[in-house]
Amino acid sequence: MFTVRNFGNDTQCATVPDLKKALSKYAGLDVSIQYRKPSGLLDVKFVSVANDGAILSTYTNEPFEFNSLLG
Repeated sequence: MFTVRNFGNDTQCATVPDLKKALSKYAGLDVSIQYRKPSGLLDVKFVSVANDGAILSTYTNEPFEFNSLLG
């Protein structure tokens, strides 16, 4: 389960494809993705959603690697 967080405008997603689709609603914004690692610990990734739909890692401006969410 993934939760996209943006100042109370949160969206929950069950799968990575659902997450990608949900992120399109946040064009032009910086958001966080909260999820639980296989170890059980909560983790957070910070992404920027460009107006054209590109999803970038907020701190590196590199394309976000969704595989990093899978463990």
